[in-house]
Parts: sequence; C-alpha cells; structure tokens
Amino acid sequence: MLYGRHPTGPLSILKHFWTEDIPEPIGQLKSVTHYPNDLKIKLQLVAEQAGDKVIVLSLDRTLKMYARWISFCTIVEKQSAHSYLVQMPDDR
Repeated sequence: MLYGRHPTGPLSILKHFWTEDIPEPIGQLKSVTHYPNDLKIKLQLVAEQAGDKVIVLSLDRTLKMYARWISFCTIVEKQSAHSYLVQMPDDR
C-alpha cells in the first residue's frame, strides 16, 4: 500500500495496456494527404509582409564567429522568396 494507492510496476502497466482499449490519438484522425495543404495555408498566414517588425541577425565581417541581433527592424519590401529589404533602427 502506497499512501492509499496500489503501487504500479512494469508488469502492472503492461497488463493495463494489454487489457484496456487504447483510444486513437486525436491528431492522427486526419489523412496524411491533407497535411501538405494545411501546412501550406499555415505558412502563408505567418509569412512576413511589408510593415512587419522583425529581428535581424547582423554578422560582423571582422570576427566571423561574432554575430548580434538587431531588434525591431521594419520590412520595407519583399524582394524574393527569402530576401527582404529591411529598414534598420538607425536608418541604415
């Protein structure tokens, strides 16, 4: 007796899983074919737009291992899929 409960060991846990019906996880109910479409929609919703505030990682050319974050820069224009024109806080 363990504070009013029965102790559970590896064999009792195994017996519980063998004798009980395990419900299917909720996230597994969707078809795998729906996942890419849902992911595409979610990625389009969170994509950066002009006027959004972002944090920029600025690399130092003299010290290659030194990088610093410049916070609260504003996106001016999206130039390509992975390239943005960003307005820095000190007008650079």
